[in-house]
Amino acid sequence: MTSKSKQLIVWVGNTGAQRTEAAQAWLAQQSAARTWLLSMNRANLGHWAGLNSFVSSLLPEIKAQAPELLVKYDYELALVLPQLQRELAVRNPSLTDISNPQERTRNYAADRAFRIVQGLIDMLHEFRQHTPDQAWVIVCDQFDQAGSLVTMFFKELLRRADQRFGLTIGFLIEPNAELLADYQSWAEHVEVINGAWQADQPVAALDPAEAKQQLDELERDHTFDPIEIELHLPQLIQLATAANEPRKRLGFMHEGLSICSTRGLYADALYYGEPLQVEMERDFPKSVDFRLSAYLKLYNCYIGLKQAEPALAIAETAVSITDNPARLFSWYYLIAMIHGRFAVPRDYDQAEHYLNLGIEAIQQADIPAQEKLFQSSFNRNGLALIRHFQKRPLEAIEICQECYKQLETGLDTEEHKLHRSVLLYNIAQVYDSLKDYQNALHYYTLTIEMDPNYAEYYNERANIYLQIGDYAAAERDYRQSIELSPPYTEVWTNLAQCYQLQDEFEQAVGAFSRALDIDPKNVVALNHRAECYEALGQTQAAIDDYSDSLRLKPSDSGIVANRAILYYELGDLVASLADLNTAIELQPDLAELYENRAVALEALERYPEAEHDRQQAILLANAHEVNA
Repeated sequence: MTSKSKQLIVWVGNTGAQRTEAAQAWLAQQSAARTWLLSMNRANLGHWAGLNSFVSSLLPEIKAQAPELLVKYDYELALVLPQLQRELAVRNPSLTDISNPQERTRNYAADRAFRIVQGLIDMLHEFRQHTPDQAWVIVCDQFDQAGSLVTMFFKELLRRADQRFGLTIGFLIEPNAELLADYQSWAEHVEVINGAWQADQPVAALDPAEAKQQLDELERDHTFDPIEIELHLPQLIQLATAANEPRKRLGFMHEGLSICSTRGLYADALYYGEPLQVEMERDFPKSVDFRLSAYLKLYNCYIGLKQAEPALAIAETAVSITDNPARLFSWYYLIAMIHGRFAVPRDYDQAEHYLNLGIEAIQQADIPAQEKLFQSSFNRNGLALIRHFQKRPLEAIEICQECYKQLETGLDTEEHKLHRSVLLYNIAQVYDSLKDYQNALHYYTLTIEMDPNYAEYYNERANIYLQIGDYAAAERDYRQSIELSPPYTEVWTNLAQCYQLQDEFEQAVGAFSRALDIDPKNVVALNHRAECYEALGQTQAAIDDYSDSLRLKPSDSGIVANRAILYYELGDLVASLADLNTAIELQPDLAELYENRAVALEALERYPEAEHDRQQAILLANAHEVNA
């Protein structure tokens, strides 16, 4: 069971000591392997349950054998093991990371959290180069209770671990046909073990007085230490529940929602946030400020997960429970963004209506003048986005420039730097859409000067350098983006295209392969790597990539036609003709496809059909000239 091939073993049965003991007994037989038994119960151990103990177990060896990995993967490690923040400073925090909550006007996209998973897997691959050639066997107890990102980590580890890793993973789960079917798709070799294990008897509830005493002690020791609060959050929630302290329970659930949503862990945040919403609306309907705070975080989660409908429902509920203009203006803005940005289809009139309601509320609100200035700027930035979507780019630029000027003159230098940088970034994006690349570069550079550690800015500026043919500058920016962020497929795809445009095909293949290691469904990377393989004379590799691409996007006639040409070059005329038939079905008005099929038909000595296709190609070409 501990051979060098990747494997997944799933134990299915009642949760309890008997099931765990069965897994322990099996692990004891794996004497040649390094083994782990991890508890994955998020309710008891938090949203990093299992993954945190796994990574923690490796830390002493990493420190001793490969300490450079602690620096290289500081961002990922500090999130999964918050206690490391005391000894490990994250090198490159962006304004999004370090702005105070009142000034944090940007949330990470959900894929930012997925990068953490890929970074940790990269770290394990590098660490394995420093460890004995020994199989690893990891058994995850109560895997069906694991957090969202932890679940993703083990799925991706199974996918990405190569044969040299010698990896076997085991899941212990309750009977659940749907989950089991999902897990069985995660690996090529899957073994399912069904067991008639007895479930544990329910644990007796903790005496409320005892629970209150433990809760008081824990709060007294850790109330003002956010790291300790995060580490003890499941225990705090459980003790507050047992002590019949509903306000404290909801406060700790709010803390979990806040921690996860701020870091872009949106699915894990909802684990805290959705029951929090139900309980606070039921038990504390008059706690308006508390509810609004939770609603804001829930809204951000739903938007991050591209779920506009529940986000709108949250926002409308928020508006319904307050008439205070100082509370309403933010919610009017958020509702506007749903209508004008996230809804399908977008409704720009509704978006502008709510933005105007927001301006009215700002003017009525009893808040300091500087706060009114900032909030008005933030609102108008939303209007600039709408103008951009309405294809009124010059108006969008003018609005952003005016807002930036007002903030520069009306606020202290260090106030609201994040929002100021976003205004500059938005101007850069609009100039980019206009293909005014010099102005776009100017504003991207100003943005980077203000927020030099935000990886995406370098990636986007590099794209402009690529457009104007400054490949050296593009490569430099792509490399900087890679340095500043856990791995993401987009920047590696772009770097690879930079190499491809310079006919550096081997380097391009390497970068495309890196992009595909992170995301094997990256169709752009597959298609371009196929082109590079073709340029290198590796025809079969190119066909394989086009085939993988077509499994993901079978209606792409251009890719079908490209594969047809390669089949022809290999002498597989039947496969070439089949692809050309498919391409013509998908795009029957393209003359080139008929000409290519005529060539294939001639090679198969089907001359009348070939002549028919040539005539059809001429007709289509002439019709195209007339239409042009």
